[in-house]
Amino acid sequence: MRICVFNPGIETHAGEPGHNLGDHVIQQGVLPELRRLFPGAELFQLSTHEYLNPEQQRAAGSCDLKFVGASNLLSSQQRGPGRQWLFKLRYALRIRDVILFGPGWRDHQGEPNLYTRIFFKAVFSHRYLHSVRDNASKARLGRCGIPNVVNTCCPTLWPLLDVPASEWPSQKSDTAVIMLTDYKVDREMD
Repeated sequence: MRICVFNPGIETHAGEPGHNLGDHVIQQGVLPELRRLFPGAELFQLSTHEYLNPEQQRAAGSCDLKFVGASNLLSSQQRGPGRQWLFKLRYALRIRDVILFGPGWRDHQGEPNLYTRIFFKAVFSHRYLHSVRDNASKARLGRCGIPNVVNTCCPTLWPLLDVPASEWPSQKSDTAVIMLTDYKVDREMD
């Protein structure tokens, strides 16, 4: 089995790491989960930050399954500046049935425009269940005609399902790991 993973954690199709450390952390949840679900499958990764050439389109289209890994790559404006996934509607001629694997919506945008609704219906699978990280993303996809969506939260939290509740901390810790967004600075909130 060959699986295509559209990975926001890599900047280029050659696998060069992206500058967003949050995307790397999220992919540390996505990739092991795919390997657990599909042992022995070959994972073929493409960046969400670059357009696809015809050879990459053919390769992705020939994969048995296609996933887009988690990030905030869903957008109400899938064409134009600010989108997180450089994927053209014409790619859907070769690449269909893409399955969402825990992404969320970019910012608090308005409703998806017509192009975006058409794009999502053409690219995302109608056969398989999609995973998103929040109810707002699930609701927006539903309004785009993609009803086969469940809120599973961010894939970084999925490994906690393997930790018995009896081992969960019952008190706050004195330390925490945090990540700040460099492209949307809020000095007071940060």
